[in-house]
Amino acid sequence: MSFATVVLAHRSPELALRLADRLSPNPVLIHVDSAAPSHVWDAIATGTSRRAHVELLPRRRTAWASWELVEAATAGLERALRRHPEVSHVLLLSGQDYPLVPAAQISQFLASQAGQSFIPNWRLPSALWGARGGMDRVRDFNFRVGGRRVRFRGARKTPPGLTLFGGSMYWILSREGGADVLHNLRTRPDWTRFLSRSWIPDELAIPSVALSGEMRSQVVNENLSLIQWSNPGSAHPDVLSLADVETLTAAASGPSSVGGNARIKLFARKMDETRSAELLDWIDHSLLGVEVTAGS
Repeated sequence: MSFATVVLAHRSPELALRLADRLSPNPVLIHVDSAAPSHVWDAIATGTSRRAHVELLPRRRTAWASWELVEAATAGLERALRRHPEVSHVLLLSGQDYPLVPAAQISQFLASQAGQSFIPNWRLPSALWGARGGMDRVRDFNFRVGGRRVRFRGARKTPPGLTLFGGSMYWILSREGGADVLHNLRTRPDWTRFLSRSWIPDELAIPSVALSGEMRSQVVNENLSLIQWSNPGSAHPDVLSLADVETLTAAASGPSSVGGNARIKLFARKMDETRSAELLDWIDHSLLGVEVTAGS
């Protein structure tokens, strides 16, 4: 048993490839935003050609808050399931994630969770998403125009059978759970149309579809990635550094509530190739047992 990982990248090619190296020999499928600078694509494409366990996905524009993010993720999921029948789970990560435990331990953990998917989620409406509980994201008609939100007040009705959940755009799906999600997106165009006109659909689509499908009882509400928010009002989580060593060490060995409750944190986000350079080397040496030269 093993796992496959879909990585959504738009910058930091060295970090994305370093992540792929730490997941070896498990398959890694990298999607590079088609709007990323050419040097990012060139570096990842060149690095991929030298790594037998890594492949590139067809590129598309994956702007923030766009439905294309969901399409890129699910296209990677579909390809991973089709091309790698040996994997028990498919993970979605960003190019700025990094493992906190060795790949072999991730495999062992997932093997012990046969059929289980891990998706942080909360049913809507939820106080986590403001005064309207996030219902403005789904009841109004939402569009992206020039990178900005345009919405028309409405009273859209949720399609039959679809229960609305918010959550993280990053997930771990079992083979069965992933197949169920793809089946529902393919056979329920009413669900897809509804979700694609929601605001920030990447935080709605997979939680809602997975928890409305036949495999919903196998979805575990745990976030296996450590994400730290010093400022809850910020649009982005903290960039992690050596100052976070104690938190990361504890999370890699037992229960943690940083970024959401979980019995263990397998990954951490957000890393930066410059500000997190010393931390990445420390993780390699102290948590992953990998000896590398500084900054490699």
